[in-house]
Amino acid sequence: MSSSQPTAVPSRARRWIELLLLLAALGVRAAMVIEWPGALVEDPDGYRALARNVVEHGTLGRGDVASAYRPPLYPLTLVPCVLVEEYARPAIAVLHVLLGTATVWIVFRLGWACGLGYWAVLAGLLVACDPILLGQSTQVMTETPAALLTALALWLLVRTVQSPTAGRAAALGAVLGLAGLTRPELLLWALAAAPMLLIVLEPWAVRAKVLGAATAAMLVVIAPWAARNQAHFGRPLVTTTHGGYTMLLANNPSFYEHLRTAGWGSVWDAQQLGPAWGGKAHHAGPADEWAADRRAYNAAWNAIAQQPRTFAWACLVRTGRLWAVSPHRGDERLRWAVAGWYVVEYILVLLGIWAICRSRRDPGGLWLWGILLVVCMTGVHAVYWSDMRMRAPLTPVLALAAVAAPAWLRPNRLASKRNEKRDLDEFIDL
Repeated sequence: MSSSQPTAVPSRARRWIELLLLLAALGVRAAMVIEWPGALVEDPDGYRALARNVVEHGTLGRGDVASAYRPPLYPLTLVPCVLVEEYARPAIAVLHVLLGTATVWIVFRLGWACGLGYWAVLAGLLVACDPILLGQSTQVMTETPAALLTALALWLLVRTVQSPTAGRAAALGAVLGLAGLTRPELLLWALAAAPMLLIVLEPWAVRAKVLGAATAAMLVVIAPWAARNQAHFGRPLVTTTHGGYTMLLANNPSFYEHLRTAGWGSVWDAQQLGPAWGGKAHHAGPADEWAADRRAYNAAWNAIAQQPRTFAWACLVRTGRLWAVSPHRGDERLRWAVAGWYVVEYILVLLGIWAICRSRRDPGGLWLWGILLVVCMTGVHAVYWSDMRMRAPLTPVLALAAVAAPAWLRPNRLASKRNEKRDLDEFIDL
């Protein structure tokens, strides 16, 4: 094997590189949650309140009233953190730091195994220092666990394609189910990946084994949430009752009027949606919550039907906001710094896409799964409410694509398929 290939790096040296990367990620994420003013103090989406309600009342909701307004996995993960009130904030900080560091580790391992060599370190650093993930690590919100689960699902998708066993497929299905219970739109990615697995795997016996194991594991993970909602709402809901509000938030006469008349860069106030909604949901019970979700969906579809051209323009606007390089509000210097980061990263991603197309190599289907993820997330947030923080689960894919050009355009940097499989066996064996 040529000494210029990434597989020639001694295992001991690689492990030291890996350790230094993890220490750097740990330091960056810990510094962020410690030094950022007001980190993890507020609870904008009520996840900590849900976790505390589980501790105090044994119910995911308000008091003894069950709710499906938020996905269940993140608040349930917070339950051990809020058992003692005075330690809740540092406990959540530790949780977020560990989840963020694990995301960096998985991205590095995946990048190395797919032939990126030393450049996998840069991919890990891009994830460790990503402005969206750094900012969201200071918030009690789902972006931190969602990014981890996305990276882990990518890892397992690649691993399943390279070595299609029932055990790995079951792990993949379980992780995709957990991702859907954290961010429901990721269920669409899981559905899109299923037919692609049928295409890339062969023979039919392997296809049946992988799809069967993955589907069964995913159903086992999601079934308790669906059964619980069947009991409380009379419907086996696998998502949430929050979808109607976010759909209406993105498609209503007030917002459409804002798009037609407001100046460039102006921000629409959700309170203009009216007192019937107000941006928060406080329902008397499951039946009322479900009915409110249906009313919101109906109102949104009515707005779309009445103004289809404005809806089409709004889809473009929401897509632009999802992929924006800087937030609408905040400190001006910070906004410029964030914009500079993403402009550079986007340029690297475009170069990476060019390198991927030129090389015509897709180890384990990594780029196939990444494209599916990008398309699914962009499609969902073109219709539902969108802002740049919602692309947090895409960060692992973007980081890996950003380093593809320097890693793959140098002579002899890409290992053969045989060496790629050996890398996978050595570095991401489960």
